[in-house]
Amino acid sequence: MLRQCLIVITCCLCFLPLHARLCEDVVVFNTVSEFEPNLRGCTVIIGHLKIVMERAKTHEFQNISFPELIEIRGYLLLYRVYGLTSLGKLFPNLSVIRGTTLFTDYSVVFRDVPHLQEIGLRNLKYIARGSTRIQNCPNLCYVDTINWTKISSPSHRLDYFETNEYCESCPSECNGYCWNENYCQALADDNCDNECYGCSEPRNPKRCYACKNYLDGSQCVSRCPRNKILHSAVGYCVTEAECPSVLNGTWWVFQGECINTCPPRYQQVSAEEGWCSYCGDKCVITCDGMLVDTIEAAQKLVGCTHIVDSLSIRVFSKSTADELEESLGMIEEIDGYLKVYRSYPLTSLNFLKNLRVIHGKELDNMRHSLIVFENQNLHKLWDWDNFKLTIKQGTISFHYNPMLCLKEIEQLSTVTGIQFSSVDVSSFSNGDKTACNHIDLNLSITHLNSRTIILNWDEFAVSAYETVVGYLLYYIEDPMGNMTIYDENDDCGTYGWDSVFVTNNSKEIDDLRPFTKYAYYIKIYTSPASIGGQTEIQYFTTLSDDPSIPLNIKSNSISSDRILLTWVLPEHMNGILNFYYLTVIAQEDDYSVALQRDFCKHPHVTYYVEHKSERAINLWSNSSANASCCEKKERFVDIFEDFCSLLEATDTVSPLQGGCGKRDWLATSAVDDQELIKIDPNATSYLVQGLRHFTNYIFLLKACNNESQCSASVMASNRTFKKIDADYIPSGLSADVIKSDTIFKWPEPKEPNSIIVAYQLQYKRVDLENAKNVTDCITHNSTVRGGKYVIQHLPPGQYAVRVKPISLAGEGKYSESIIFVIELPDNDISPVAIVVPVALITFCIFGAIYYFYYYKRKHRLDDLHLITNVNPDYAGPIYVEDEWEIERSDIEILKELGQGTFGMVYSGFIKSKNMPCAVKTANTYRNIDDEMTFLNEASVMKSFSDAHHVVKLVGVVSKGQPPFVVMELMTRGDLKSFLRRSRDSSSTLTCAEMYRMAAEIADGMLYLAAKKFVHRDLAARNCMVAADFTVKIGDFGMTRDIYETDYYRKETRGLMPVRWMSPESLADGVFTSDSDIWSYGVVLWEMATLAEQPYQGLANEQVLQFVIAQGTLERPHECPDLLYEIMDACWKWKPNNRPLFKDVVEKLESNVGQNFRLVSFYHSSDGEEYRLHCKDRVYNPPALTVPLGKNSAIHWNTSQDDVSIYSMDSKSNRPTPLLSSFENQSRNMPSGSSYR
Repeated sequence: MLRQCLIVITCCLCFLPLHARLCEDVVVFNTVSEFEPNLRGCTVIIGHLKIVMERAKTHEFQNISFPELIEIRGYLLLYRVYGLTSLGKLFPNLSVIRGTTLFTDYSVVFRDVPHLQEIGLRNLKYIARGSTRIQNCPNLCYVDTINWTKISSPSHRLDYFETNEYCESCPSECNGYCWNENYCQALADDNCDNECYGCSEPRNPKRCYACKNYLDGSQCVSRCPRNKILHSAVGYCVTEAECPSVLNGTWWVFQGECINTCPPRYQQVSAEEGWCSYCGDKCVITCDGMLVDTIEAAQKLVGCTHIVDSLSIRVFSKSTADELEESLGMIEEIDGYLKVYRSYPLTSLNFLKNLRVIHGKELDNMRHSLIVFENQNLHKLWDWDNFKLTIKQGTISFHYNPMLCLKEIEQLSTVTGIQFSSVDVSSFSNGDKTACNHIDLNLSITHLNSRTIILNWDEFAVSAYETVVGYLLYYIEDPMGNMTIYDENDDCGTYGWDSVFVTNNSKEIDDLRPFTKYAYYIKIYTSPASIGGQTEIQYFTTLSDDPSIPLNIKSNSISSDRILLTWVLPEHMNGILNFYYLTVIAQEDDYSVALQRDFCKHPHVTYYVEHKSERAINLWSNSSANASCCEKKERFVDIFEDFCSLLEATDTVSPLQGGCGKRDWLATSAVDDQELIKIDPNATSYLVQGLRHFTNYIFLLKACNNESQCSASVMASNRTFKKIDADYIPSGLSADVIKSDTIFKWPEPKEPNSIIVAYQLQYKRVDLENAKNVTDCITHNSTVRGGKYVIQHLPPGQYAVRVKPISLAGEGKYSESIIFVIELPDNDISPVAIVVPVALITFCIFGAIYYFYYYKRKHRLDDLHLITNVNPDYAGPIYVEDEWEIERSDIEILKELGQGTFGMVYSGFIKSKNMPCAVKTANTYRNIDDEMTFLNEASVMKSFSDAHHVVKLVGVVSKGQPPFVVMELMTRGDLKSFLRRSRDSSSTLTCAEMYRMAAEIADGMLYLAAKKFVHRDLAARNCMVAADFTVKIGDFGMTRDIYETDYYRKETRGLMPVRWMSPESLADGVFTSDSDIWSYGVVLWEMATLAEQPYQGLANEQVLQFVIAQGTLERPHECPDLLYEIMDACWKWKPNNRPLFKDVVEKLESNVGQNFRLVSFYHSSDGEEYRLHCKDRVYNPPALTVPLGKNSAIHWNTSQDDVSIYSMDSKSNRPTPLLSSFENQSRNMPSGSSYR
């Protein structure tokens, strides 16, 4: 049922733009029944949505939902709504709240909603304007678990009052951010088109949940097309004819927009005169005077040029201050007075940039026409170089503006010609908390460590009649180096600059954070105060220190010899994290404790059950994103881990030296009973391998900035899975019959699952029908003491017996049965009883020998016919037109991209499909066979039209000359060129990007393997890079069709890519999917080296002989471990020892993002079916040329004239040349090569 509901909702979302219903302001009052007539069908609310409902009950909301509502362009207000527990159930698909109109300063308000337990708007992607206020919601949870910074504008703030202290935390897979216990907060959706806020189909602007900019029909666009205009109120692109009828009221077309109010500098006229007439500076738009204290109030003055009466400004929030210029910037004249007071966020009055005249027809206190008082951060009035102001009546009043220097007020007096007295402008309360004089002092640092600094400065020189009262030292964390003396408060309202007062010229500060940049300056207080001042801001950075402990460490057993550790980065790095140290300790089970229990009388239930761990899916675009300062509560840290870190005094294990890879890779290592492992600093997981089965391991992890600066260790422990066949006795069971006793002996398992605690001995008569098994349980202590087990007085007969060990992991497997006989007491044995079994055994032996000889002979004959030629006429001489044919006139050639195998490659455009493309052409001077080969390359690509990671064929132009092959356009060119361009880029490829590209190439090759195709020319030059950096397989000029049990042998020796070819391809001309995997390893090498030439320094013929002699490329410098592990496996000499492409994708799967799962062949239904029904791989023989052994003493010999390989002759002890030099070949030793 849930799945059906999701499908219905998704279908609704896909077609919302086509059937959108626009609703203006919606108000739902009193009863739940009011929802249906007011809200049903609304997809976009143009204004606000208000809900007031004091009579509702919880059960009334159970069956009410409005999944069609996607966008609110104004604000959302819930006031006294009773019974509502989740807003997400009511509006599950609400994606955008734009805040074009606000409730005071807020676009989201929840006030007095007593039963609300969660907000739950899991599809909310953006709050464009305004802040959020939550008050009197005592049961509300999951507010602090929402990353408001990621879904709102920079000026947004969260005002959350009366928080609920009894809330659950997010699920572990959410990394701290969620809407409720069931839904993580998806902070980014990289699959969606750039114009989308959420989508139902990747990279399709027609499948957006909501548009970032404008909606044109069913498609989100950045701007409207030429034949349409923008409807400013709804954000729709409409025709001029549609403009007046979209919304109620009078709407008209003006300057390419559908509006109902003329823009600034225009005044409204009649429709016959064009609706809006330009008036320039002569425009007079009068508005009544008012108090501006919220954004809502400020918006009422948008466009006003003349204020009747007086204007007062008092703002409380930074978001309101940011809006003032847009709302009040057109004001030119004020009839009364202007008062600016108690506006803490204001730093200047530049938002009144067009103010020219204050008439003063109404005065404050019968005296003042410009009043400015109690503005804590106001330090500047206007930019006097570009500002003129006239005050016609009254004077000015400035009091209690501690950051506003008198010289700024005096400049105002000069510009306006207004004189003031000490009563009007106080010289004591203006500028009293800032230094209006800048003084140069020689400041120096005499001591600096991670948490302490000692500052010294020269004494301030004064005359005999002046006194230095003291120095006030200000300092603040300033990682960006952009703080000013006026940045005293951050966005959360917490105090910024710390200060300390001293009377001498030196100060030690000891409460600093390690590895942090600080800004500081000094104020000098003197008597008289007028000679005091302050220095310029200067900077220092504290030294690094021990990082804090890694957080949330978890261990997860993966198999019988592997355990996966995961953790979260330390909260405080206190420097540059360089590596982790992981100590792995094997904790053996105690024999003396385990064997105190009689496991025969008290059998145990297996306490450790093997299970598959579920991989947590990360819904984040950036899992390590910093929390914003407005998350007022500090991030939760495990108290137990902190307590343990205080108890640990010293580390007694000396670190091991070792390398580490780049970043973002899953590290692995094998360990003994105890080992110290060095791990990459950016890793948050580590796969420990080579562990003993069913053994408990203790893991101690600590973070290190360097060898001497490491955190305390955090501990995790887990037990590996049991090994299935470890508790098994393959041989050695014996039964000796001595008189009436039967003595059984057997060896213990060599490597059991921990401790063997008992055995089960099972026997039965085999010479009787329906005989029952008899099982005896023997404790381990019994067998150890006696070394045997005795059963007395068994009746005569033939018996089968077997034994099964029991370990702490549970019961093992029974051994093979052995037969023993207890004779009759008189020993009267019939000859028939001896002859018949012997004859049967002899017959079976001869039969087995004959069958074995016949089967092996037949198998050898089959092997002689293994390599065959398939499809010799694959590329026929005639190309047949089909549905892929495109008219030549439909193709527009734009510009040249480069030279291809057969001719030029151009960028083009398909007119009928309105689609860009790439066009490959054949040279006109080529013969008909070359032309057919060119067209048959296209025939090969027709089979690959449904693979995301293979370059798609769009069509073919075979009629006329030259023929065209039309393909999808890969705007970033081939991978080789892309890698070389990355060398000069400011940011080189990361490990994550390399893993993604490697997975995409492997997925494309897996698709070809599933289609029974061998590429034969896989190289970076034949992989293409799309605009979104997706890598796809291209260039199928050498691709051929094969079948599972046959191979394609190339009969001629034309131009072949020897540096990418496998040994069997070079030696014997055999091409299989296993030879493609060799080439894939070389492509990974090209990626790691940014497209260096493989086997650099060798000629092609030398490369051929070098590879056949079992030579391979060396590991590139700084190559990630995982990447090299894969390429090394790809270069195994025997083809069947190399991985399959599905194995490579599986290896890389955990290192790529969710987008890969959506588009890859590996995760598609066809890919899953292929992996499910994939038969055992066919045996592919290695190169028939006998490879050189490892003891051949092969070495490189370089001189000025040649580059040769020599092998030491064992008899003559003289070097024998294996590879000859060639004229004009490189004289340098080849880089990056080795022998296996």
